[in-house]
Amino acid sequence: MLALRINITAYIADDCVECTFRDADNFEHTIHAPADLFGLDTNSLYPQEGFIACQFLGMYERPNKKNVILIDTASTWAIFTVDEKHQFEVWPEHLVDIDDVS
Repeated sequence: MLALRINITAYIADDCVECTFRDADNFEHTIHAPADLFGLDTNSLYPQEGFIACQFLGMYERPNKKNVILIDTASTWAIFTVDEKHQFEVWPEHLVDIDDVS
């Protein structure tokens, strides 16, 4: 399964964690997700790396000749940013196959 690399930065109220990631334009996005999605709780160490499943929507080449990938985080685990976005352009190195992660 394709997943986006994220930083899990803090445990917040209502059994949620705050997560961040940067898109291909270096804009930082913030997600509030259930802590149990990552197996975390108030006693977990923060920050730490995590992953959220995403759907591949396409890839294209930017004028600088670098490929960028369009992903959707709502169609898999119903993950949205705090400003309700769910489609992002990211660099290939921001993605991982979580079936291969131990």
